[in-house]
Amino acid sequence: MLWDESDSDGDDHSDSDSEDTELYEEIVWEGLRNKTIVVKNGDNTKKQSYKYRELLAHATGVATGKKGPVKAGGHRAVMKYLLAELGDRPMIPQAERILYLDQVVPKRKGRATRLLAPWMGILVNIDNSRTNENGFRLAPGPAEIKEKFKEYKPERVDVFHDFRGHQGTALLTFRSDIRGLEDAQAFEHSFAATNRGRKAWWEEARSANRDLYGWQAAEKDLESNLGRLAKHIKNYCDVKTVKDMVQENERLNKQIVEDLVKIVDKKNDMVAASHTQFVTLQNMVADVEALRLKAEEEKRNMEAQHKRDLEEMILKAHKKEAAHNEIVMSRQVALTNKLRTLESRCEQMRDTETKLRLSKEAVQLQFEKEMENVKSHLSLTV
Repeated sequence: MLWDESDSDGDDHSDSDSEDTELYEEIVWEGLRNKTIVVKNGDNTKKQSYKYRELLAHATGVATGKKGPVKAGGHRAVMKYLLAELGDRPMIPQAERILYLDQVVPKRKGRATRLLAPWMGILVNIDNSRTNENGFRLAPGPAEIKEKFKEYKPERVDVFHDFRGHQGTALLTFRSDIRGLEDAQAFEHSFAATNRGRKAWWEEARSANRDLYGWQAAEKDLESNLGRLAKHIKNYCDVKTVKDMVQENERLNKQIVEDLVKIVDKKNDMVAASHTQFVTLQNMVADVEALRLKAEEEKRNMEAQHKRDLEEMILKAHKKEAAHNEIVMSRQVALTNKLRTLESRCEQMRDTETKLRLSKEAVQLQFEKEMENVKSHLSLTV
């Protein structure tokens, strides 16, 4: 029996867990076990040798996808057969590959290239043909050279002079990290690509020209005939390999990390102490706030009590004043009445006194008249 895995291509959206899938799985499984089924490629070709992993990966991918019950069930059976029947069998060794590269491969040199640290670039043959009135040779300065080579990001540029003036050489200093090494190598490659590197500069057959030459400074440049530049790199540069620089940077980074860890720990201790102090102050503030609220509450209660007492005192004073006014008024009325009575009595007494005085005067006049009459009578008698 021949099972074609390309059958039922139109059932791509069928559920691979349906009963039909399980049915096809059982049919193909029994056929594979009984060796009555031969698997055929979808492109109508037969292949006698397949890698076990390729078959298993293909069967697993189709079995877990949505390719219809025929494909899903058949590939499930193939996956099950591969895992159950062939999983424990030893892998067939592949045929020995034929090597066609018979040329001799150069051995790696034991000594790594020793460069100058920090990373530096040497620039020579700078045009110094111009002179001033004293015959002193002139050439571009550090700022101009740094601007010219700014794409390589030099941190510093040094130019060198002797008693005749500018020597036509410059030293570019790059960053001391891996990025600086990349910039220095790019600087060197840019000149090497146009045959204007170290090797071309020191060739005896090199013709005189006005081209710039440049390369990355290395150990061999310490003994070169570059005037003050060579003396400068001898005095201020260290000879190291890239591995040495990497190890040194790793050590420095490790030291920096350790220092930072110490600083962070110290800062954490300070933060913890500050946090403790903050919590203490916060608790103190909370206590003070509670006392303030309590004092304000007591103040409000005292003010309310004082207000009630004051109102009560005012009310009592008003009542007392009203009673006093009433007593005063009654006494005033009584005194007024008494005064009026006294005034009436005084008036009566004045009237009586007037009457008595008038009566007395009348009696006195009568008495005087009678005395005169007596005197006149007596005189007549005599």
